Amino acid sequence: MVFTSILDKSFQEKLASRMWAWARPGGGILWIDFIWDNPKNPDVGWVPVKRIRQLFLGGRMLRWSVTLAPPIGRRLCKILPALYPVFNAIPLLRTHVLCWIQKPRTGSTLGLDGTKDKPWCEDA
Repeated sequence: MVFTSILDKSFQEKLASRMWAWARPGGGILWIDFIWDNPKNPDVGWVPVKRIRQLFLGGRMLRWSVTLAPPIGRRLCKILPALYPVFNAIPLLRTHVLCWIQKPRTGSTLGLDGTKDKPWCEDA
């Protein structure tokens, strides 16, 4: 929940680079942030999955869409809390992404098919 609060793309890249340098080979970055823009809050900016991949080039990414849109969730919980899991099961209504971005164990990156230099992204 950090990168959406950093609107300067250059600073995002510097921070991601530092985080990537700190990650040990075989380790990685656990990312959770929102992937939809919030038009009511000009102090934040959404980070699409494509941008996450750009920030951590060479990483192997698993991702899950999570978190029912908070305005919907708040209303549902006031009316009928039992509906929350039903609405949360609809991927289009989820506003956040949880990613595990793994740093390769060696200097080369292997894709899912075993070929070199093809980072992969898999929806879990």
